[in-house]
Amino acid sequence: MKLYYIEWFDAEMTEDRWTDLEDAEESCKEELKSCKTVGFLLKDTGDRLHITQTDGGTCVGPILHIPVCCIVERRQINGFSME
Repeated sequence: MKLYYIEWFDAEMTEDRWTDLEDAEESCKEELKSCKTVGFLLKDTGDRLHITQTDGGTCVGPILHIPVCCIVERRQINGFSME
């Protein structure tokens, strides 16, 4: 498997309680922060990348499914492969 760096945006929740409408509208102006992930590419289905952070040879760790439309940057980390 090849190792990739992926920067992407995920859904974000800013409050876990009732919020005054004016405060809620103000929070909508805040910039989203991107997620940065490094992992092994299991599969690119065109609409999603399927990444694992642990390659155990015949098994893998948890799988992260990232919608392609949320990706800001994607690049292979050259010189590193588990193949």
